[in-house]
This record gives sequence, C-alpha cells and structure tokens, in this order.
Amino acid sequence: MESRTDRLAPPAAQPQALSMFVVDEDTAAAIRRAWEEGGELAGVVELRRHFPLITDDEQARRCVRAIVGWAQPPRPVPDREER
Repeated sequence: MESRTDRLAPPAAQPQALSMFVVDEDTAAAIRRAWEEGGELAGVVELRRHFPLITDDEQARRCVRAIVGWAQPPRPVPDREER
C-alpha cells in the first residue's frame, strides 16, 4: 500500500514561492516614477531599495520593465448617495 508521504514531491524540489515576490501599488508607483524621472537604472535602484535581496542586474532590469509595463488599476469611483 502506498503511504501518503510517497505521493509528495521529493524534499529536494524547490518551492516556487522562493522565486516570487509581491509588489504593492505604492512600491510599483515609486518604481514607475523613478523610471520616468531617471530611466531604467533609476528604476533598478528604486527596486533594490525595496527588495535588497534582488542582486542580479539582469533580473532586476527584467523586474523593473515588467512593473513599468503594468497598467495602473483604475481609481475607485466614489458611491453617490441617492436622495
């Protein structure tokens, strides 16, 4: 009979979450602003200010390009009170 542990991924498998990170809207706006005001290098510097563990230059540049390419979410429309 197969035990439950026989069906799990081997311990050597690397979790996907170790290679991902979350960027909140304020951080993304700061990175976009740095890119717009100073170019790609300024965007990379701002990214690294928020995420100091990203040390690979090419990876940081790819992350910045992706963040700059995101569409900003629409601003919520305030509810109108009906009278």
